[in-house]
Amino acid sequence: MIKPLLIKATKLTKGDALDIGAFYGFDALFLASKGFKVTAVEKDKLLAEQICSMEEDNLKVINKDIVDFKFDQYNLINCSFVLHFLRGKARNTIDKIKHSTKLNGINLIITFLDVGDFENKHEGLFARNELKGLYAGWEILNYFEEEVKTKELNTGGSFKKQMAAFLLARKARKIRK
Repeated sequence: MIKPLLIKATKLTKGDALDIGAFYGFDALFLASKGFKVTAVEKDKLLAEQICSMEEDNLKVINKDIVDFKFDQYNLINCSFVLHFLRGKARNTIDKIKHSTKLNGINLIITFLDVGDFENKHEGLFARNELKGLYAGWEILNYFEEEVKTKELNTGGSFKKQMAAFLLARKARKIRK
C-alpha cells in the first residue's frame, strides 16, 4: 500500500528521488511511475535483485547498506521504517539525508519511537518529537506520531505495537538557526 504522505510528497516536487531501504520496491516503483528518476538503496541482495527484475527505466537499484552509501543530491528522499535498524548511526544518517536534499526538496521520514512493545530499546529509536526537532529550520509540512502494528509478534501471538513518527518536510530556502 502506498503511503498517503508519499502521494502528497510526489505533488510537491519532481526530479531525482532516493528511496532508502527499498524493501520490495513498492515506493520506488510508485515514484518512478510519477516521473521521478529513482535511486533505490536496499541492503538485502535478494530484495535488490527482485526490484531490478522489474525493469523500470527510471529506476536504479543499489545493493548496499545505507551507512556505506555515497549520497548525491535529491529532490525527494523517502526513508520509511529503516532508521531503527541503524542503531547508533540513525542520527548521522538523518544529517546525510538533510545535507543531500536539494533546496526546496522534500524529506519523508517514518521511524519508530522509543515507546511501545519493542523489548530491546536501542539507539535507533527516537524520543517523542525528537525527529521534528532534528528538522528545525525546515518547513514542516506534516508531522504526527501514532501507534502502529509492527511485523513482529509478541509472546501471545499478536503483532507488537510501537509508536512511530511521520515527518514530511521541505528544505527551506534559507535555513534558520
